[in-house]
Amino acid sequence: MMKTSVLYGAGDVAFVIFWQGAALFLLYFYTDIVGLPPLLAGGVILLGLIWDGVTDPVFAALADRKMAQGFGYLKMISLIAPIIGISYVLLFTSLDGPLWLKAGWALLTHLAFRTAFGLASMPYNALPTRLSLQSSHRDMLTAARVVGAGLGGLSVAIATPLIVAAFGTGVTSYTLAAGLFGVVGTGALLTTGRGLTDPGVAPLTPEADTPVHLALLGLVRSVKANRPFQLLLGVMVTAMLGFGAFTTSLVYFVNASPMMADLAPAALAAPTLASILAAPVWPVIARLKSRRAALVSGILIAAIALTSLLAANSALMVLTGLVVAGAGLAVIPVMLWSMTADTVDHGHVLTGERVEARAFGLMTLVQKIASGIAVLIVAAGFTFFEPAAVQAETPALIARVFISVFPAACLILTAWIASRYPLEARTHADAVKALQP
Repeated sequence: MMKTSVLYGAGDVAFVIFWQGAALFLLYFYTDIVGLPPLLAGGVILLGLIWDGVTDPVFAALADRKMAQGFGYLKMISLIAPIIGISYVLLFTSLDGPLWLKAGWALLTHLAFRTAFGLASMPYNALPTRLSLQSSHRDMLTAARVVGAGLGGLSVAIATPLIVAAFGTGVTSYTLAAGLFGVVGTGALLTTGRGLTDPGVAPLTPEADTPVHLALLGLVRSVKANRPFQLLLGVMVTAMLGFGAFTTSLVYFVNASPMMADLAPAALAAPTLASILAAPVWPVIARLKSRRAALVSGILIAAIALTSLLAANSALMVLTGLVVAGAGLAVIPVMLWSMTADTVDHGHVLTGERVEARAFGLMTLVQKIASGIAVLIVAAGFTFFEPAAVQAETPALIARVFISVFPAACLILTAWIASRYPLEARTHADAVKALQP
């Protein structure tokens, strides 16, 4: 199972390279390198994100349909891998000419990238449902995914500025950096798509081979009948509100804290590094206790650590709080994606319909919406409250609130919802037994 987990985790190295690279550098590339007005550049990115949200459920239904037809998730990933790599490189290119031509090219390449990303990520997200029916194995798969995601995010965040600095600050330097990571990401996705095999442990359900609108109606029926999945949707909403506020506020907090002036890179990297190290630990705790206990414990640890940042008065206290918070937050993706796979089995028993990629597509859509709302809440908070904070000569106050109190409150609510999750190892084992021919 270790080899399978490593091969699966390689896929998220690629996805987070592409996602994080676009999130960190694309707006700056559009405005300061290509020369698009900020509002126009933001509009291009917004349209891409809207397209992403609209198409995710459709691509998930398509993935389920292809699986039902015998064209498995791994084949889809392998087919799209070169396309997503090329589309990532094209993101960081531009055309010479008038503003409308530059903006049109930016929109076209952005939509192409989002389309390729969705077509590959939907089957990837659903892979744990097919690679194993054992909860402990799925925990290992998602832990490897979290480690891969952390490695991918750190590599693109650190290496892209270094490459740009080495080759200048023009379009070409960003294209070269994107080209390097396009090759790395494509290779990582092909490692997953071609390195893994579907062991055939999960049943195929021909009813998924239907038009998209009927497949989405099947998803609605399944969700209505599946209370464990409903609770995980609630966990995703509140967890991403807290996590989104934390990550959005981190840069503001570090920049507004004089004591962190010389330690900004360490502070920004600390939560991710802690998550990478902690991710393999949470499946062990889940086996010793339970997945629900592990999830609730990790969330509460993160909430306590984030709360401590409100009163942190030294760099050491801040770094300690960030490390502990990152370690606790790692439990959310490790357990949540694995538990989602279990609810697919549970829902199959309840309804007779197996919604694999569609379930993960809905979960991903909720994740993106909640993350976007968190960004809006933080932006509104800074806009509304910061003038008063500046007048009080405490400009770091708002950043402290949004990096500590607000996410901690969201996480406490998340822990309460998670504590009600009823599908544990024995219940899931009974569902798996019922699915066997």
